[in-house]
Amino acid sequence: MMRRTCFLLLVMAVSLPWLGCGGSPSQQPRAIPVVQQTGLDQARQLLQGYVDGNPVGSEADAYGDIVSAVRAEDSAKADVLEAGLNEIAANPSIAGRKAKELLDEL
Repeated sequence: MMRRTCFLLLVMAVSLPWLGCGGSPSQQPRAIPVVQQTGLDQARQLLQGYVDGNPVGSEADAYGDIVSAVRAEDSAKADVLEAGLNEIAANPSIAGRKAKELLDEL
């Protein structure tokens, strides 16, 4: 009797994962569209975060990349952005106020 119960448990333990791991129709691959942001959009999003009260964090390391992306679109705006981001990097406590000024200029 004990042997029969152990055999039955072993068969159930081996077969249950196969029964539950079948591909169901709800797990079909799907495409998720990715919207490419322009450099100016990235800069605006970053600055809006500062206006909303987000502190300056590790994104400050990417200021150069963002300025380069904006420079490819509009070099005059890139110069304004670069000067403002340099001020923010030098004194993060003014990030919100300076970001608002930059958003108005961009």
